[in-house]
Amino acid sequence: MKGGEELKKAVSTVLLLGLMLLASASTIIAVQASKPIEVKGRYSALPPPSFNVIARDGKSDNINQDIVIRTIWAGTISGTGNLEMNFTNLNVGTHEETGVGHGVVTLTTGISVFGVVKTGTLTIKLHNVVAAGDKNGGVWRIVDGTGDLEGLHGEGTLELVSYPIIVVAYAGQAHYEP
Repeated sequence: MKGGEELKKAVSTVLLLGLMLLASASTIIAVQASKPIEVKGRYSALPPPSFNVIARDGKSDNINQDIVIRTIWAGTISGTGNLEMNFTNLNVGTHEETGVGHGVVTLTTGISVFGVVKTGTLTIKLHNVVAAGDKNGGVWRIVDGTGDLEGLHGEGTLELVSYPIIVVAYAGQAHYEP
């Protein structure tokens, strides 16, 4: 009888330890993956920007330029870094002037996400559209993170708030993935 009781106790202990381990593992997994959280804020250009006009045909109303601007981000995602953008202006000087820009900003200093200071870098891809008389904006997407920012994903919209002093509002969602 005594051996049967010890066996039952041993099996119960193993089952209990197994359940505790399973509960711990599910808690660890839940901590690593997060639900998307709303993010919003603004980024501004810090003077002076660097412009390099790549091409302007004397017969064309189009300008293609490379732009490097030091930016400061404030809001749910904050920090400073360089924005490198290729921007094409079409129909310059006409009432139909528009522009399309593709760029990447890499935040390198003073980075904070969800109110927590982080170390590493965060790379965000931007696509902007500027049209005369229309609401100007675009989209953004986090494409890479290093250090504490590895695994951060997010995307959203952009809206031009102020020009020629450049201020752009961003909104969207971000989350960590394991």
